[in-house]
Amino acid sequence: MVKTLKIILAITLLYIVFLVVLFPARFATAMLQEMNAIPPVIKLGNVSGSIWNGKLSTASYQGIALDSINWQLSPFSMLTGTMLVDFKAGSRRSDIKAKGQVAFNSEGLAANNLSLKAPLTAILQHYPLPYGLTSTGHLDLSIAHFQQDKPWCESLDGVVKANDLLIKSAFGQLAVDNVSAKLACPNGVLTAYMQLSTNSLGINGNVQLTKTRQYILDANVKPPSNATQDYINVLKFSGSPNSQGQYVFKYSGKL
Repeated sequence: MVKTLKIILAITLLYIVFLVVLFPARFATAMLQEMNAIPPVIKLGNVSGSIWNGKLSTASYQGIALDSINWQLSPFSMLTGTMLVDFKAGSRRSDIKAKGQVAFNSEGLAANNLSLKAPLTAILQHYPLPYGLTSTGHLDLSIAHFQQDKPWCESLDGVVKANDLLIKSAFGQLAVDNVSAKLACPNGVLTAYMQLSTNSLGINGNVQLTKTRQYILDANVKPPSNATQDYINVLKFSGSPNSQGQYVFKYSGKL
């Protein structure tokens, strides 16, 4: 009798292990959506595979979409109360590509070694530039570390760069050699810093995203000595330079 019970118990435990290991990812995502753990604004495509090693055809937010998403969930991380996920999104033909590691625990969302590459046109059609400017090129985002907190983050160490940048306006167009911004999170406010040493446009300042989703630009621009006339014409459109030859930009809006 005891031997029979042991066999039944072993079979039951083995069955439970197989259920956990092979639990379909589509059931898990459906459960998360019903619990509102996945915001309705995030649209998911077809889900396949298991919760530990799954695939998602597409995921989109406000028109910006990732495709060919693959993830791996570490079962050992669950023992420490953290859900640790390595993911990769995008194929050779995809406009937007991303990869990295994200973690979920009682403190919120964290990310490490996160990278994202996307054409600027895919971003700017939803978040246009001020003053009627348009631009083409590629965005390259790298985040060494991010920890979520209110209103946005507790800590952030990242860099965003624009490659092959071409800015267009009513006065002409401008090809930019290099431009990048340092990303940080002082006092929980998401902030991008631009310094003269990190761009060829003569920009010095920052952009902040407040808890009310207001973005605030506070910067000054002093065109370099090799600036083209088209660039100077664009700057003149914003007003006259100050006594130090700087054009001051203060702009705010809401996402």
